[in-house]
Amino acid sequence: MFNDIIYFILYVFIRTITQIFNLFGQVLIFGFILYALASITRMVYARTLGTKAELYITGWLGTPIHEVSHALFCILFNHKIDDMKLLDLRSNNGVIGYVTHSYDTRSWYQQAGNFFIGVAPILMGSIIIYIITTIFSPEIKNNLFTSIEIIPIGKNTMNIKSMLLTSMSNILMIFISATNIIQTLITTLLENNYFSKLSFWIFLYIAISVSSHMELSPADISHAWKGIVVIIAFMLILNTLIAFLNMFNILEGSITAVSLFINGLLNKYTALLLLVSIMSFINLIASYIILTVVSLIMHRKIINPFNI
Repeated sequence: MFNDIIYFILYVFIRTITQIFNLFGQVLIFGFILYALASITRMVYARTLGTKAELYITGWLGTPIHEVSHALFCILFNHKIDDMKLLDLRSNNGVIGYVTHSYDTRSWYQQAGNFFIGVAPILMGSIIIYIITTIFSPEIKNNLFTSIEIIPIGKNTMNIKSMLLTSMSNILMIFISATNIIQTLITTLLENNYFSKLSFWIFLYIAISVSSHMELSPADISHAWKGIVVIIAFMLILNTLIAFLNMFNILEGSITAVSLFINGLLNKYTALLLLVSIMSFINLIASYIILTVVSLIMHRKIINPFNI
């Protein structure tokens, strides 16, 4: 009996942690990736055209979307917006936009909101890129979501080993899917002759502008962690209830249907995050190639963005 209770508690805990990673871990991981790509890109601009050049090229669009995302989630989670600046091109301290807010620390809902407010640029930026992909490049959207398949974590069984193996398989699948998405993009672009279409270049500019300013700053990450404890507590309670229902085969069909629905959304969102990262990487490579030529002409040297 005691061993069964320990196993039950361990199952609920591991299931919760794997679900938290699946639902939110990717946002933080891709947030760091985008932050690294954006930082290198800005360094390339700073060492050729000046510190504010990148703002005039992509930042004028990407930065306000970044800050509006924070503000929208502040409203959604009932936080008070104390001050907000969408874009400050004259800033000399590196802060070109910000949203400051306050909340009731006694409210679990508002506490949990800290996480979503912190990662809001990733969430909203991905939605915007999904929308413009649908409008300007529907073939890319249709093909993109067939490039990745995440397996439902643990399904509805009380099997810890199966759950852990599934979780590790999904992590590996994300990296494999990155190559699939690149291949899908190249094939779709060539087959549909996108490079000759004005709509594609409009899509590419907006996508790059948004994706290159979706990154989560250290302050965003730090703020997001304030809400993760409340989210974990909620998921622990929910998974405990689901585990009890599974033991007696109650609502099994409904739970499976909801799990499959969430998994479908997760597949699409993972594909979107990969697409966003690829767009940000393309921006870095294109910027480096073009600005290296500029640097050779103006300064007669090759840019080294890693030399501080």
